[in-house]
Amino acid sequence: MFVANNLRTVGALAALRDVGREPPRTGLLSFGDVPWPELVTPSLTSVQLPSCELGFAAAGLLQERIDGTDKPLQTVVLRTSLQARDSTSGRGPVRG
Repeated sequence: MFVANNLRTVGALAALRDVGREPPRTGLLSFGDVPWPELVTPSLTSVQLPSCELGFAAAGLLQERIDGTDKPLQTVVLRTSLQARDSTSGRGPVRG
């Protein structure tokens, strides 16, 4: 299961536990690394975003707009990384 943000990841984990399908039986992947992935059992796999670079790029584009640039809209692509942890490992007990 791919979840769009950290808060929804907590809700998805709770819902999976309620129906007896918690990770790693059902894989769970969060978009955006959480500051506490090891505190959750199993530890959560996440896509880590380059937060500093994201803010820098956004500020630069905003400053260009404030300055009245006539440049066309542009897409900025930043590199992410996968932090593979136990919620997608397939390890651990399978119940039910």
